[in-house]
Amino acid sequence: MSEPRFPDRNLAMASVVAGSVLSLALLAQEAVPTKDGDAHLEHGRQLYAMHCQRCHGSNGDDFTCSGDMTPLAGLGRRPRVDLVGQVMSPSYFLRGVAYQGADARDLTGFLLSLKGEKEIDDPGLLCLPRLLSKRWGLLDYYRVIDLRGGAAYAKGHIPNATRWPGLEEGGECRACAADVVAQKLGLLAVRPEMTVVIYDDTLTPASALLWWDLVRAGQKNVAILDGGFRRWVEEENQVTTVVTPLTPVTYTSPGAAEVAPGPEGRDHPVLRLSAGLRQPSAGVFDWERTLSDGRLRTAGEIREYLNRSDVRFPGAYRLEGSDAEAAYLVYVLRLLGFHRAHYDPIGKLLAVDSSNLPASESRTHLTAPLQP
Repeated sequence: MSEPRFPDRNLAMASVVAGSVLSLALLAQEAVPTKDGDAHLEHGRQLYAMHCQRCHGSNGDDFTCSGDMTPLAGLGRRPRVDLVGQVMSPSYFLRGVAYQGADARDLTGFLLSLKGEKEIDDPGLLCLPRLLSKRWGLLDYYRVIDLRGGAAYAKGHIPNATRWPGLEEGGECRACAADVVAQKLGLLAVRPEMTVVIYDDTLTPASALLWWDLVRAGQKNVAILDGGFRRWVEEENQVTTVVTPLTPVTYTSPGAAEVAPGPEGRDHPVLRLSAGLRQPSAGVFDWERTLSDGRLRTAGEIREYLNRSDVRFPGAYRLEGSDAEAAYLVYVLRLLGFHRAHYDPIGKLLAVDSSNLPASESRTHLTAPLQP
């Protein structure tokens, strides 16, 4: 077990990395399907293969040439096709190569189509240990939250990770009000522009519930560590017993907190939340079946499981189960591209907007006109 080491260049590189990601994420403007969409994406794929794939990998998750590199899958939190960026640049410069005109447009379109190793429509919600291993030292940009028990945390945790305030040993996880969450974020010196990474022993409903609480409170960039602390250790990443001191701040949400829609006066089918079932059962969501050894399964495997359980979206269900299991289902649905999936913990209602289709169904023809 070793003490944390802070790479000398990490903080210096942080602003460069953040600026590069922001520039790339804002390159497209109102992506509109056209008959030439497939050709544009193929051209973008060819550019990516020539200039990017060697370091970033075929799915955009790798960063093998530099410890400061940012994975391209999940770029800009992967906005939906009809909401891709608000600013378009006619050109940009990346690692010695200048992209202009159609090259800039097509490469950007392909970058935004990358889904990572698990083919998730919003991979920005899932953090891989190999990324966090390069980011935990950037306290101005990242905050890591440990949800395990106090004894486990004291024995060893991810460097710079802090426990969520008010955690009760063995207590039931319940949704928290947005003002309470904001107060706790302030205690951890979290600012709205930061990325928050949550981890438990593995990927659990408890981590999904905290993710959902933070999202509902208005925090935009929140991810869960895939495989949790167990995978972190298995991959031989650094562990420490040192507790990093943080200076509390006043947390102010950048926008209105999310409010779950609550259709009234209608009967909705019941969806039971459970775990450990021997086989898929109609009308039941077993969160454990979306995992393998505590890690998230691929998007295709999760969709297949939902189909076998006769769980259909868009739509609305009355949920029977804990807030944590409900939050986990919302988390999975958003990973799959249902960006307007909501859960009302008071009415126990899960609602997925009928106009909100998975991004995977509409990303094939991603194109974007250039701005002057």
